[in-house]
Amino acid sequence: MHNITPCLWYDGDAEEAANFYVSLFPDSRVDNVARSPTDTPSGKEGTVLVVECKVWNGPKRLHDAIDQLLGYLTRRDAASALVAFLRGGVPEALARADAVIRRHPAFVRAGGSDGEGRSDYVLRRGDGSEVPFTFLPVG
Repeated sequence: MHNITPCLWYDGDAEEAANFYVSLFPDSRVDNVARSPTDTPSGKEGTVLVVECKVWNGPKRLHDAIDQLLGYLTRRDAASALVAFLRGGVPEALARADAVIRRHPAFVRAGGSDGEGRSDYVLRRGDGSEVPFTFLPVG
């Protein structure tokens, strides 16, 4: 399966935000930070322009990400979502992700898809309650 590369858009604090997001997923990392080489109208020299992160490393990582997401949810959370930023091979990645989600022990049922990649599911939390789960690929 292809790597998922998050592309987060921030007006300031992008590097801190990326570091926070990669802290949420096992074995994820910030790969590259591109900074402005000179002062520009939108910022000073050294301003962060792009932060590249890697958070996918195969089906086990998606399984682990779902476990981690479910661990963070509380009863107040009415729904959950995992956004996957994909580069190339999107149809194959979606099929593989769907298979991983359906094999996850928390999987209850599939809820359909929009035909453009978004897939809805219902998962069971640790307390036995069910929560809607959306897998939303962006490519």
